[in-house]
Amino acid sequence: MRATSGSERECAMCRHKADSYQDRNHREVQGLMRSSGLPEEVCYTLLYPDREEHTVDIVKQYLRIEDLLNGRYGGDDEPGVEAIYGAWNAKLGRKMFGTP
Repeated sequence: MRATSGSERECAMCRHKADSYQDRNHREVQGLMRSSGLPEEVCYTLLYPDREEHTVDIVKQYLRIEDLLNGRYGGDDEPGVEAIYGAWNAKLGRKMFGTP
């Protein structure tokens, strides 16, 4: 049996600690997803933002989509709305969103 050096033990401890943090983060994200209904990438960004601008952009995008789905915007009310509607319509294979 080979003896392990101090640096090898330190590396193993670092890997174990990183895995523990990753597991905890995953559980927190899963909990937020269940309680909020938000997509996983949105939950990760909200819980662990790398920059505030990213968080603000994701919140704005989520709110914009919620507004679109709830009929609070018309097709020409905001730049980019028609592009979003167009992408949804293309995915569905028929025009269901946007101005007639």
